[in-house]
Amino acid sequence: FLITSAWKEVTVRCLCAAWRPLWPECVLQRDFEGFEELEEEAVVHEIVSLGNSMGLEVDDDDVEELVEEHSKELSTEELLELHKEQNETLKWSLTSEESEEEEDKEESRIIPAKDLKDEFFCWSKLSKLAEDYHPDVGSVQKAISVFNDNIMNYFWKSQSCLPCPALPSLPALPLPCPTLPCPDLILPCPALPCPDLPCPALPCPPMT
Repeated sequence: FLITSAWKEVTVRCLCAAWRPLWPECVLQRDFEGFEELEEEAVVHEIVSLGNSMGLEVDDDDVEELVEEHSKELSTEELLELHKEQNETLKWSLTSEESEEEEDKEESRIIPAKDLKDEFFCWSKLSKLAEDYHPDVGSVQKAISVFNDNIMNYFWKSQSCLPCPALPSLPALPLPCPTLPCPDLILPCPALPCPDLPCPALPCPPMT
């Protein structure tokens, strides 16, 4: 009994140290293999212990099965599918970042209402001056229409201006009021929050 107990206390390290001078090749190989097995078992036991401490029912077989499952090489189809999923994830991430950047740019480019009003006033004066004094009325009207579509339309949309119900034939933008005796007065769209230039000739209530 004593010999058996004493033999159980002899470690692999002790045996390797004793055999190394006599048979170094064998000791080195077995020492490496034994070390690898002992290290792997220690890691497995540590994982199981950690899982049990978290309230999970796991044992050594579960850990080894999981390691074996993930150690298998992926097939060509699986690698292509994984690559496709990674590309889609990256594409979605880049698209999301670009959308946020565009939103930030739009917020930072909000034009003050006063500047918009000044722009509408100047454009109205200029277009009316050209229509009144330029000899080629057709070319003037065509040029004004092109400028409205390509340039001014952006600023009108920035104010979310709606067509005035009292003037269905006119576009939704500040224009010289055709019913007032003073053509220089700018007619604001009633949908815009600019009550300082109301048109007294329009009885239409504010749009909701």
